[in-house]
Amino acid sequence: MFLSNPLLLVPSFGLILSATPFQPTEDSTLELSATPNIVKPIFPSNASVPPLNASAENGFNIRCDGETYGYNPNILDCEDAKEYLVPDLRIRTFGERHTGLPADIVPLPYRIMGDKGLCYIQAVLVGDHTTAKATLNMLRRAAAALVVQCATSVVSQGGIATHIGGDDNLAIILGTYQLPVTCRSTLPSWQSCRDILYDMPADKLPRVFGPRSDPAVTEDLPYNIDSCK
Repeated sequence: MFLSNPLLLVPSFGLILSATPFQPTEDSTLELSATPNIVKPIFPSNASVPPLNASAENGFNIRCDGETYGYNPNILDCEDAKEYLVPDLRIRTFGERHTGLPADIVPLPYRIMGDKGLCYIQAVLVGDHTTAKATLNMLRRAAAALVVQCATSVVSQGGIATHIGGDDNLAIILGTYQLPVTCRSTLPSWQSCRDILYDMPADKLPRVFGPRSDPAVTEDLPYNIDSCK
């Protein structure tokens, strides 16, 4: 797999499907962005963040939460996904795609999956922030901390890491994923698939897919997105 220069998003061969500092404290409420993100990272509005087992080495705040992000993640697949986050030290700006932000942002949603498609790592905005600044190496280290503290703990589960980047506007989720996939035919170029993933629509609006003849349908099937290459 390869990593995008994006959350434009970028996939690993799996999918990708995507200010004022936010500092979680013992009494604060962790509220993730209401803007479109592929997963449901929202905590209940009354859920306070307990003392987080923050690592003094990396400074991340780690919250393990199997109810939200899944139990028993495939650790090898999680490690595989993490390896597609290259240790790049360049500061990048993350923001929601198709919202009028400059073209050089990393478009959200930004999700990377392992080769087996069983574990994902996803970057999301915190609170009502519209952008975040971080390096891919920060994402990689946060993902590694989630694997160690949540996936390999006595209760193996996914989780979320906050306190990431220069403005603390970004969070990283590690979660489980299961979706039957059938592989067929061959692709002339992975570049073509990457181009589609970079710019395909991604939101959480409910839609009805079906034949054009059905008046209740909002998205006609078949639904095709073609690469320009």
